[in-house]
Amino acid sequence: MSKVAETWRRLMRLGRRSLLDRELQEEMRQHIEMQAQDNIAAGMPEREAYRAARLAFGNPAVLREQSREAWSFLRLETWLQDLAYGARLLWHDRGWALVAVATLALGIGGTVAIFTFINAFLLRPLPFHEPDRLVHVWSADTRLRILQGRLSVHDLLDLRREATLFTDLAAFNYTEEDLTGPAGPERVFAGRITANAFALLGVEPMLGRGFGPGADAPGAAREVVIGEAFWRTRFDADPDVVGRVLHLNNHPHTIIGVMPAEFVFPLPITQLWAPRVLDPSADGRSLRHLQVVGRLKPGVERSQAAAELRAIAARLAERHAESADITFLAVPLRDALNFASEILGPMSAALGASAFLVFLVVCANVANLMLARSVVRTHEMALRAALGAGRWRLIRQLLTESVLLALSGGVAGALLAAWSLSRIAGAVPPDLYRVGALAVDRDALAFTFAVTVASIALFGILPALRGTRPDPNSMLRDGHQTGSGPRHRRSHRLLVVAQIATSAVLLVAAALMMGSVRELRRVPLGFEPRGVLTAKLVLRANRYPGAAEVMAFHREVVARAAALPGVSAAAIVDYLPLNHEFPIVEAYDAGTPVAAGEGLEATELTVSAEYFSAMGIPLLRGRTFTERDDERAARVAVVSEGLAQSLAGGGVLDRTLVVRSPDGGQRSYTIVGVAADSRHRTLKDAPDRHVYVSQLQEPTRYLRVLVRTPAAPVPQAAALREAVRSVDPELPVTEVRTLAAVVQEFLAPEWNIAKALTENSITALLLALVGIYGISAFSVALRRREIGVRMALGATRAQVLRLVVGQGLRTGAVGVVVGLVGAYALTRFLSDFLFGVSAADPAVFAAVAGLLLACTALACYVPARRASRVNPVDALRAE
Repeated sequence: MSKVAETWRRLMRLGRRSLLDRELQEEMRQHIEMQAQDNIAAGMPEREAYRAARLAFGNPAVLREQSREAWSFLRLETWLQDLAYGARLLWHDRGWALVAVATLALGIGGTVAIFTFINAFLLRPLPFHEPDRLVHVWSADTRLRILQGRLSVHDLLDLRREATLFTDLAAFNYTEEDLTGPAGPERVFAGRITANAFALLGVEPMLGRGFGPGADAPGAAREVVIGEAFWRTRFDADPDVVGRVLHLNNHPHTIIGVMPAEFVFPLPITQLWAPRVLDPSADGRSLRHLQVVGRLKPGVERSQAAAELRAIAARLAERHAESADITFLAVPLRDALNFASEILGPMSAALGASAFLVFLVVCANVANLMLARSVVRTHEMALRAALGAGRWRLIRQLLTESVLLALSGGVAGALLAAWSLSRIAGAVPPDLYRVGALAVDRDALAFTFAVTVASIALFGILPALRGTRPDPNSMLRDGHQTGSGPRHRRSHRLLVVAQIATSAVLLVAAALMMGSVRELRRVPLGFEPRGVLTAKLVLRANRYPGAAEVMAFHREVVARAAALPGVSAAAIVDYLPLNHEFPIVEAYDAGTPVAAGEGLEATELTVSAEYFSAMGIPLLRGRTFTERDDERAARVAVVSEGLAQSLAGGGVLDRTLVVRSPDGGQRSYTIVGVAADSRHRTLKDAPDRHVYVSQLQEPTRYLRVLVRTPAAPVPQAAALREAVRSVDPELPVTEVRTLAAVVQEFLAPEWNIAKALTENSITALLLALVGIYGISAFSVALRRREIGVRMALGATRAQVLRLVVGQGLRTGAVGVVVGLVGAYALTRFLSDFLFGVSAADPAVFAAVAGLLLACTALACYVPARRASRVNPVDALRAE
């Protein structure tokens, strides 16, 4: 180690000496030149003047002094002096500094807020032990080409026996449970998990214990583990909560533990966990309703596990008819938990890119401000250089001031990000899987520091280099006017071009997304959402054990809801449209049977007789359901016009329709009516094919109550709750909201992207206009003498006006062209989100170009008007 250390010290001395030599040579050259010019001015011949200067600066004492001066920047007291001096200068120009800090805060705050959003949903590791080894096991029907995602109890037990690349496999379900107590019925969000789930995930309760072996067996004791937030709100963080009893679904459950706050599974809104009973005798092999997570053995790749799962599925298909055409897949756990990952990925990319572009505009704006300020300070830099300060010494001083600005902007940006995240958190659905809260935490602060450092590099280095490059003699001779040279003007214009180009990219993207949202809102829904109020109900089997009890509840609830004041129609449906709920089935005419997977894809809905009236869906032919269409009558169905046309050209009344479920079950119906097409799954594709069946023949325990009222539906919410509670006081009523709100929430991803892009584009445009105005005004101030000379030689005010505005417009035109080319290349990434709008819409590009050029002319007009009023005599006298 001593030899290594000695070698390192030698290398450091050599590097320091080399750098010192280069620094000294540059310092000596500058001082020799200045001394020689002074000698020549004193009447000394040029050759003798340079010889005397070289002798003066070749003295060893002088060299030692220069060495100490060159390396003084390593001393802490020198840095403190620079910081104090920079702080005094910024305080003296606090108006300018406040503008720079506010601009930086805007860029840093937006960037940090978007990073925090992306970090919580996509980047931060799952709160489990070695999360990279966790996979979600999915099932898929190769014949129907349907990704089912869930496994049966028999599938899970077979995988546990035959899989060799997993340390263990556990099952879970996300459920909503009815919690009863003194405060009345309440719906809580629960995770039903197998006994080994906590151990597989590698998380222990903070209080009590987890589920022991056999907790998921039939007849085991009813136990529950609660979440930290539920423990604090429901039990006031009572440390003796273990052993107390909760009544879930009218069954007592003993609390055995409390999970830590950072444990998020399977969704962030999960409040408690209870055992998921595994009973092979009660569940058939084709009943696939379990979600399965597995932990890979050390060193096993996901592709290896996927190959083993496929091999096991093939063996099961040979042994069991119910497993025919079923295969298993291994999916990263995070992708599986977040059902909206296919939306969050592109949305996060779009938001992150727009925030980064705004950050670049901010840095360009601040760099322009710094360049303008460095021009004003050329006399100061010249004087300091003439007094012996080297160029690196001057650069360090300017960078120190940039550091102060960036740190102030970083602190203000973190505060702005915290405020922005409070707005974002309210707009994000609570069931989207994320790790941690949307808040400025340790990761956000670290990212803030990184962005602050990056901003120093982006806006601080160029002004520091530009402001210390000119020769001190020329600076002292010409004063601050040297800063108006072509090199400085070129730097300003390049930064303005960058700002305008970035603004053009954001404006085009925002306009395209807004146009897409506008077109989506124009798509005919096939139903009328205005004036409809909905409520969610779940009937438990322990209270409604049979179909007769369920149908009786349906009839009573519909009758009570229809009797409410102002209600024109009331109905029941199992799945709402545009609510990410769609049971997919195959449908075909019984007269022309087809093989599995070759039927028409359709959405099956269980509805009551008044559903079509309540939703505003017109009946085109035939009839709807009646009270006679109950369990004793022949099964009947109403189909949508699209399905009718696909079946037999529309003439389907009284035909027999066969419906095949993904699990292979088949049912036959007589078609009695044809309803108009309506949207259920998407707005971008053709209308869904629908099969409507009567709730009196196939009663559902999962239902939505709908009431239509001509008046505002929101005031009816309390009355609807009371109507349900009058039938069953212990039944929780949840998700009471308008159907219009459901549709609006469905459009939320596209709307949020369009809104964020619009806000960022407007911010970038305003910053660019401020930069254009500031640079134009500064340029006019520096060129006051030139303008005075022009006017003294006969230039009119109109000509001066055209001169200044024309120069600004030429710069703006270059920025617009560069921006539109960049927008054309980048907006193709938005094509997956666009609907009814082309990514290369010429009208959008032309409108953005016209807007930017008009704003550029407006930003240049005020300084140009001021320049046209310059009095030539006053301008020349001031010089």
